[in-house]
Amino acid sequence: ELLIVQNAALLRAAGVSDEVIQQHEQAHRAVHRCLLDGAGEDQLRAAVRKLIEVQLRTAADGTQLGADQLDQFVAKGLAQFRSPWMLWFLRHDPRESLRQVKCPVLALTGALDLQVPPRENLPEIEKAVRGGGNRDVVVNELPGLNHLLQTATTGLVAEYGVIEQTLSPAALDELTGWLQKHFNLPS
Repeated sequence: ELLIVQNAALLRAAGVSDEVIQQHEQAHRAVHRCLLDGAGEDQLRAAVRKLIEVQLRTAADGTQLGADQLDQFVAKGLAQFRSPWMLWFLRHDPRESLRQVKCPVLALTGALDLQVPPRENLPEIEKAVRGGGNRDVVVNELPGLNHLLQTATTGLVAEYGVIEQTLSPAALDELTGWLQKHFNLPS
């Protein structure tokens, strides 16, 4: 679900229409279903090809590929989707791990985080940690910050490298205050 939400958030921030975002979502879900259901090679290849075609139609530069180039993109896409990490990621539900966390938890994210959008993720983090019996959990969405907790304008990944700030003072203040409170540290 995170990959679907993340992709939609990134596309929306880039100005892509809801109709095209829905096409992306359907194509991604088809690939994920193939992987999770153990679909055959032909079915997976067709799903990956369709996803790449949808992505190419959305490309801002109007990229057009010949059949050989498209086949190369499909082969690369298949390799990425079949990687052990991706298969693990698609099958892993982080809520199970979060329910096992017994130490104090501070979960911070930027309001402009497009990779792990806060509205969908922070409530789930808090619910999972509390669901495991841990009552010492604080979640906070920090205004104006991106995925890297930098002060940002759009939250787009392309912005990361052009922001000179490593970490926002607001994020540092939030972390410092939480640590001081939880560990009785001097101000």
